[in-house]
Amino acid sequence: MMEAAGKWLQGWRNAIGRRVISVLLKQREDSAELLTDFSRLEADIRPGDVLLVEGRTQVSQIIQIVTSSRWTHSALCIGKLADFKKYLPSDIEPETLDPASTYMVEAELGRGTVLTAIAHYEHFRLRLCRPTGLSTEDQGRVSCYAIKRLGTEYNVRQLADLARFLFPYGILPRSWRSSLFEHNAGPETKIVCTTLIADAFQAVKFPVLPIISEDTQGESRLFKRNAKLFAPSDFDISPYFSVLKFPKYSIAENEQRYYHHLPWAGDAIPAEPSQEMDPVYMETRVSDDNLKMEARA
Repeated sequence: MMEAAGKWLQGWRNAIGRRVISVLLKQREDSAELLTDFSRLEADIRPGDVLLVEGRTQVSQIIQIVTSSRWTHSALCIGKLADFKKYLPSDIEPETLDPASTYMVEAELGRGTVLTAIAHYEHFRLRLCRPTGLSTEDQGRVSCYAIKRLGTEYNVRQLADLARFLFPYGILPRSWRSSLFEHNAGPETKIVCTTLIADAFQAVKFPVLPIISEDTQGESRLFKRNAKLFAPSDFDISPYFSVLKFPKYSIAENEQRYYHHLPWAGDAIPAEPSQEMDPVYMETRVSDDNLKMEARA
């Protein structure tokens, strides 16, 4: 009787969990004009590059609040099938993959750690971050590290742990406090997108945002940062990654005032706020204006 009740309770919890995940993954409509030339980005991306994505789901909005950044997701480029075929685990059949497509390894809520063709992100706001000076050998090692973790579940608890940093530690019940710094024996069974990628780079001792401190002899040393504390925006601000942009309307550097010839609609400004307005930018602009007013006062 107790066993049957336990199975029923577990099934009920799983059903509720699936329902919550479906709500969090619901895509919102976004008709804003994309300013990135995706065809150029797709042609230039190479193994080892990190793709940052501005998501459009409910969970993406939560991540934006927790990380104070518009970038809510990151994916690691491993290239075309010929680049990573030798690293594939036995349960993935190469015949199911398109040899002409460029693939990413990513960890997503509801999907776990999976392979995704870059074409999936054609209609998203994107940014490309390239590790400076990463060798060809280490490109392979980074890709291999990520591919070996295909099938790993998404760690929802870690996202909740990051959210807990928004609250004073002392007021939270002990059972609600973060487990980010707890040591878990055995292999990782769950992961999030940035943890996966940060771990892959730190495995080959490539810095993302290392901690600089002095050792016992007083000499400066780099220390690995806890990979669970990384956010997608960290690859954007890291001095060890170059940010590559592919504007839809290019401005030639060798032609002065070329921007005057962009397809402007005169001096017209939309009368009503549009969905194209960036809420992160608008919030920052209002905050800056308030600071200037306070300074003048």
